[in-house]
Amino acid sequence: MLVCGPNTLAQGAVSEALLNTPQEYLDGIVSKIEESAMYLYEHLAECVGVVPTMPQGSMYVFSKIELEKFKDIKTDVEFFEKLLEEENVQVLPGSIFNLPGFMRVTTTRPVSVYREAVERMKAFCKRHAA
Repeated sequence: MLVCGPNTLAQGAVSEALLNTPQEYLDGIVSKIEESAMYLYEHLAECVGVVPTMPQGSMYVFSKIELEKFKDIKTDVEFFEKLLEEENVQVLPGSIFNLPGFMRVTTTRPVSVYREAVERMKAFCKRHAA
């Protein structure tokens, strides 16, 4: 059997943990996710061929990859593979969410991590631009 989610005991403990978590802590997490989302939304737009969409309550920024603006990248999967190989930056190709031509970036890391990631992505996009 292959399990791709938390076990039953962990699932049962989640509701108890959330009920006993101070609201200030939860507010802090939400604030950090919002800060990261805003940073990504604003700065991914600086990458050639990337058009981010502001999240509306999720922990992800989906961005359109304007494939016609790249000389040697034809699909979102190819974008993902080359970005990971060349810049060690991992995004998820939109195709796995039935959104070909898009990529997904999580917003759960600190802005300091995204600063470096976006700089690497800008260099990658510039290098592959048509």
